[in-house]
Amino acid sequence: GPPKRVARARKWCGAGPAAAIGSTSTALHRTADVADWFAQPSWRRAAPAPALAFDGPVLIFTDRSPMAKALRERLRAASLDVFTARRGTRYAQIGPDTFTLTPGDTDDAARLLATLRDAGRLPKRIVFAWPLEDTSLESGLFSLLALVQALGAEEVNVDLLVLTAGAVRVSGETNLEPRLGTLVGAVPVIPAELPGVR
Repeated sequence: GPPKRVARARKWCGAGPAAAIGSTSTALHRTADVADWFAQPSWRRAAPAPALAFDGPVLIFTDRSPMAKALRERLRAASLDVFTARRGTRYAQIGPDTFTLTPGDTDDAARLLATLRDAGRLPKRIVFAWPLEDTSLESGLFSLLALVQALGAEEVNVDLLVLTAGAVRVSGETNLEPRLGTLVGAVPVIPAELPGVR
């Protein structure tokens, strides 16, 4: 059959009576200076954070990071028990205070914590520095999640410090590592899920 004619009517969206119900009127104004039209994220200077007070046993996840090595030596000089967790192909104790773990393996992380618990040396602080050395998801996010799952099973109170380089732009860096962004997203969620982890 012949095409049907469609009646066209103009419809206008406007502030009618329904829009006025419960609304607060705020006047819009135009900013004349174009330089004020856009926002630029920036860092603000703040007072230095108080120094971290390390006490009790400390567990550091590191292989070769100079920063983590300097921290380990400084803590040992302060007569603290310091344990090192290195990346490996399986869980093993390779020295009196050094262990290897498979990155991302919850069972390996649980075995490490159980070994330290059984020796009465469960850490009060954990420094997770593997992302300084390897930006892969296995050594970063997956290993952090495995550690957190093991911590949840142990129900411990521990301070967790995650170290990265290149995860966020601080002063105009252009060589950011997107995989480390997963850690930036995970770190604030961990204390909400596990109240004993700070």
